[in-house]
Amino acid sequence: MSLMKVESSSAMLRTVIAGLCFIIVGYAAALYPVTPMFLAAVLIAYGVVLWRWPSAWLIVLPAVIPAFDLTPWTGWLLVGEYQLFSLMTVGVLMLRAPPSANDVRLSGLSGAAIALAVTAYFSALAIGLFSPLPLPTASDLIYLEPINALRLVSGFAIGLLLFPFMRERQRSGCHVVSLLGAGMVLGLLLVATGVIVERMLFPGLLNVQEDYRVAGSFSSMHLGGGHIGAYLAFALPFLFVCLLRPRLAGYATLLLVTILSAYALIVTFARAAYAAALVSSGLALLGWLIASMRGRWQLRTSLMPLFVVAIVVGALGAAGLGTGYMSERFASVSPDFATRENNWEGGMVLRNDGILTDLFGTGLGTYPRAVVSRKKGTDVPGNFVIAREGGADALVMAVGAPYYFGQKVHVVPASLYHVSLDAWSSDPRATIGILLCEKWLLYSEACSGAHFKPKRQGDWEHLSATLSTANFSRAVLFGVLHRTVELALFDDRSPSNIHLRNVSLTDQAGTQLVTNGDFSRGLDRWFFTDDNHLVWRMKNQYLMILFEEGLLGIVAFLTLHVAAMLGGLRAIWRGDRMGAIIVGALAAFLFSSLFDYLLEAPRIAALYYLVCFAGLTMLDDRHDSRATPAAETQSTNRWR
Repeated sequence: MSLMKVESSSAMLRTVIAGLCFIIVGYAAALYPVTPMFLAAVLIAYGVVLWRWPSAWLIVLPAVIPAFDLTPWTGWLLVGEYQLFSLMTVGVLMLRAPPSANDVRLSGLSGAAIALAVTAYFSALAIGLFSPLPLPTASDLIYLEPINALRLVSGFAIGLLLFPFMRERQRSGCHVVSLLGAGMVLGLLLVATGVIVERMLFPGLLNVQEDYRVAGSFSSMHLGGGHIGAYLAFALPFLFVCLLRPRLAGYATLLLVTILSAYALIVTFARAAYAAALVSSGLALLGWLIASMRGRWQLRTSLMPLFVVAIVVGALGAAGLGTGYMSERFASVSPDFATRENNWEGGMVLRNDGILTDLFGTGLGTYPRAVVSRKKGTDVPGNFVIAREGGADALVMAVGAPYYFGQKVHVVPASLYHVSLDAWSSDPRATIGILLCEKWLLYSEACSGAHFKPKRQGDWEHLSATLSTANFSRAVLFGVLHRTVELALFDDRSPSNIHLRNVSLTDQAGTQLVTNGDFSRGLDRWFFTDDNHLVWRMKNQYLMILFEEGLLGIVAFLTLHVAAMLGGLRAIWRGDRMGAIIVGALAAFLFSSLFDYLLEAPRIAALYYLVCFAGLTMLDDRHDSRATPAAETQSTNRWR
């Protein structure tokens, strides 16, 4: 009887958790600023697929997380599409294939590593939410608010939520790392395709001399950073999963995705990404060969990874030697490293003093606030807030380092457009610039603009101008795609502030092209970019962890990482070639972290922790019975 009560309580708890997930997903989808019905339909379709094939999430999520990012169109910086897919996964699987108590219970090195990571993250989260660091008088810029801590913890939280379901799939007979690898390959294909589209629309597919570095689907690069390059280097070893089943389709997929990924990596023009890709592919190849020798040797599948590495090495060598822009970047390694050192030293002096800060850090997400409150001069992050003024909402732009506050709009070439807004400022230096530019994320082309200086300080003025798209590109890709266009507001007088409302852009027929121009829906559809990326972070992950999470955070990060790599090494020793992929990917992440702060991008963090937890499953003794090469190939078909 007591057993029945326990089972009934467990079923009720699972139903409650699933219900909460569905409510959150439904609520977010209803508020989604861009085609909410389409998003809701996609999420429902995914839920149906997942109900039919509970292992499908291991393929879908690693593809969706890096490739599905509409933040420049939605303006949502705290909630992303990948989070909704993840919560849908938890909700469906709680009802369809719930984890057992053993899947949640951890022990040994895996348990210790996760417990330490949870302790470090959530202590830093608490400190970040309640940090005594002064806040701007008012702000709606998430990076300057305490809620930034929630944004940064979300990637780890997603990975942690999904880990028990990963173990449940492992217990049910799936080789989870193989399925995860298939999803990573799909993600690589989608990201590389997006890069090719960006290149074809903007500088040109074969134009490798121009200073144009792709961002692809990584909107987190709106403040700089090399996220797409780090992702490509991290994901490259997963291409080897195509060799687990030596078939023509696998070889064709391997060839196609390798070539596309190598091209995408080249046009990042990121030196650290190039080096990380060589580290990841080289170590994965070495581990693959060792695992093959310890398992069942097959000449084709054992040596084919040499083909992948050869393409990557050849492509990067050609990029380094054959493009003028990349040659310039290699020639500037020394001065650029000096700039990084200044960035690191300047950031660390902003820390609090004391043993508690040394141990626990200044709090998750607090670095930008520390820069604003403690750094001298105007080289600090800007700020903006939606304020209620005279019965209407208005945008207040406060400028430190100048930034662009914009919205994607649909215009056509060779046309005239009327732009208008209301503005006032008490600052005699304040100006407001308006630009209509062809822009993907970072680079603006063929701009048409106007510049205004409010004349009556303290009083609203109506300002307007006519903008021309005569110089815009007429090229259309595949008969459908055209260059994306952004209407941007900016004030290049630092420091200053200006108040704006009723932003409008109309065509000659009077059709309104700006959404939420009165800011009645907050920041929906508005997105900002900043060219001065060094004011937002130190470009070194280890220093950023030390700053915000302290020594506890560094120890937790390295412990979890090492435990995951040990899982991969253990798998290699058993003859499981997927262990080589885990080791190569995690090594690339460690290397990339020397020159960038990758965990500031929650999408990358979610992927990283999924791979880490996959590595931890290889430490699990239950994995041993399915560690043979034959099991690798068979278990990829076990969906149920």
